[in-house]
Amino acid sequence: MARLTSADLSRHVGAAALVELLDKDGDGVADATAIAEILDEVDAEANSYINLAVDIADSVVATAPLLLMREKACAAYLCWLRGTSSQAVPPAVVQARTDAIQW
Repeated sequence: MARLTSADLSRHVGAAALVELLDKDGDGVADATAIAEILDEVDAEANSYINLAVDIADSVVATAPLLLMREKACAAYLCWLRGTSSQAVPPAVVQARTDAIQW
């Protein structure tokens, strides 16, 4: 189960931006499936980095502020990457992801 929630992602990216990026069916709501896939992918990526150093089943990991901050940066990047088909990811979003994975 992903540590981040759709509400976390919405607050981080911005509700309007999230809809603009991930509303593929035009109903005015970001697609739940797209959000779930992004959250699962970010969780798996983070786990691949940290599983040698910590027990990912430890409940402390689920609320580790620095980990969640890094996951949000990676999730925002994936929202922009998928929402713009890799055509318009803002440089600040790219840099935030780069910084997040260099831990």
